[in-house]
Amino acid sequence: LARSRHGADVRGIAFLGMSIGLFLFGPLSWLHYLIVPLLLAPALIVGMSRSASIAILALILIANSNPVLNIFAHNKLDFLPYTALIVTIWALALGLTLRALAYQPRD
Repeated sequence: LARSRHGADVRGIAFLGMSIGLFLFGPLSWLHYLIVPLLLAPALIVGMSRSASIAILALILIANSNPVLNIFAHNKLDFLPYTALIVTIWALALGLTLRALAYQPRD
């Protein structure tokens, strides 16, 4: 999508999509690379309303926060629900990234 689009936001959105894809579809040892998508997450606001942007960014930050991880760690809960939560939220972010790229002007 990024190859056939132009605009000021295309590179940032494309880089965000690639970094999320690396996390979602790469080996588990690359899990620490979530720092790049977290830093690029504000690129999701392209083409979204202010309230939707704030909601998705808050959801990403809250889900990836240490207090949420500590809930699972201190209660000796299985980490599968936490992993499913993170993957679901980042899959949603990837979908929104692809949507933002699709709405960019074509060459």
